[in-house]
Amino acid sequence: MTHELEAPADWASLYQARGDDVNPSRPVLTGDVFRNVPTIDSAGEKKRDVLLLQHPCSLRRDGVNLVPKLLVAKVQNFRPLESEEWSGFARQMPLPDLRSHEQNQRKRHFAALFDDLFIVSPEQIVQGERYASMSPAGINTLLQRWVYNSTRAVIPTSTFHECNAAVFEEVDLIEEWCDDRNGLVTELEAASECVTWLREPVGDDGPTRQETLRDPQQRSPIRRQMRAHLKNLSRPS
Repeated sequence: MTHELEAPADWASLYQARGDDVNPSRPVLTGDVFRNVPTIDSAGEKKRDVLLLQHPCSLRRDGVNLVPKLLVAKVQNFRPLESEEWSGFARQMPLPDLRSHEQNQRKRHFAALFDDLFIVSPEQIVQGERYASMSPAGINTLLQRWVYNSTRAVIPTSTFHECNAAVFEEVDLIEEWCDDRNGLVTELEAASECVTWLREPVGDDGPTRQETLRDPQQRSPIRRQMRAHLKNLSRPS
């Protein structure tokens, strides 16, 4: 069966959050768009808007801290594509309505350019402003286009979702944990607490909770366990 690069169901489905709706507690993830990140090329240093390209599993070695070198793509203004055009323009990830609050239509629509890449550090990333985070559908679409740009192989977004769904669930759990622990511990400490809890085995010599998330049937029970655990953490000793 021949597959084509897929168009989103609608523009909004690409995004988890944009602008002020981006939750600072959400772990930095593939597809995040940052504004005014200092980048360096042959002409020197310049602040640019960028999109994080690396796969979720390659962003952190310990589950908490970002790796020293991060691959990002330049983000610039670009007209929105019609649905049938998404099968082309393979050297970019369209970001229609990225700045949905802008009255000027020319300032609303962008694209990440796969042929204009930079390596940045976590320190450079945090100097910028995280302006958007992608939904699972958006990340899967990004990965499909990025892989096609590199290999000319078209992999259905559903295949990416099968591979990444457990990671998306883990990110949601860490975000919820950090929100719950806000004001009690630092964001980094909260994320570390959650990752440690997820990596504990379920029962005697069983799989870890993180491994259990690979089974869609177990995701809801793990979330309930986490919420019960957080209630216990919040109780006065």
